[in-house]
Amino acid sequence: MIKQFYQYQKERFPVAILTLTTSSVLYSTYIVLAKPGALWQWSLLLISALSFLLHIRIIDENRDKDIDDAFHKDRPVQRGLISIKQLNTIGFINGSIFFLIHFYLDTLAGILSFMLLLYSLLGRYDFFMSAKFKTRFWGYNIINTFQLIALQLISYTVFVHPKLWTVQIFYHCAGVYFLSLLIEVGRKTFPISLESEANDSYSSRLGFKAAIGLCVALYLIATLSYFLSAQLYILPNILSVMLFVVISFKYINKQNVQMQKIYLVGIILLYVTLNFSFHAW
Repeated sequence: MIKQFYQYQKERFPVAILTLTTSSVLYSTYIVLAKPGALWQWSLLLISALSFLLHIRIIDENRDKDIDDAFHKDRPVQRGLISIKQLNTIGFINGSIFFLIHFYLDTLAGILSFMLLLYSLLGRYDFFMSAKFKTRFWGYNIINTFQLIALQLISYTVFVHPKLWTVQIFYHCAGVYFLSLLIEVGRKTFPISLESEANDSYSSRLGFKAAIGLCVALYLIATLSYFLSAQLYILPNILSVMLFVVISFKYINKQNVQMQKIYLVGIILLYVTLNFSFHAW
């Protein structure tokens, strides 16, 4: 099962990229919270954050199986590389690690992490959403991304009690949310050749150019939120934006699989640069 999961994560859960993006968010969190805690605590937070991202991935595999069976037959579960049962076994171990890390770091954070796990597990069945709402692409996806905000709030709680949170923390949290949406929209902005009949991408819903425009808008909102939360180095962000603009124009003019991958790299670069450009007041 280890070999199967290794291949699965290469396709559906790229650990190296997620480690980079998650580390960047934790770094900006570290600055906003005025550099609390020790390196080992932040290292555990990194592991727990990756653990929760894997948890969401496995939940999505369960929830979307019928759609993936019909429209995405090339994915690991659909082609028989790994089974849902095997993923759920991994998920149980993974969820336990997520909870235990937070409980060890802070009792309140542990309680909140348990509640988040419970919510996400129940959310697998969409029991709190009407069948009509589940067909509403925008609302459904936005609601599901709020789990990442809950994870971010738990990270703050490990070091600072909620009663002591400053307005800068809330601005930072808003920035993290909009950057999460940026990744979500960016990874689902496809050329026509990659669109599926499921109509489950932002480019299929909005149009290709409008989906890129939405990415730009989300980045600008996230940047504004971040500027209100801390000081940022300007030059690295200007350079990453300039590169992204060039990539975006090339993607518009040359819509293929290779450019889709390059475009996603540009999105990740915006994300990482913005977070790592934080410095103390």
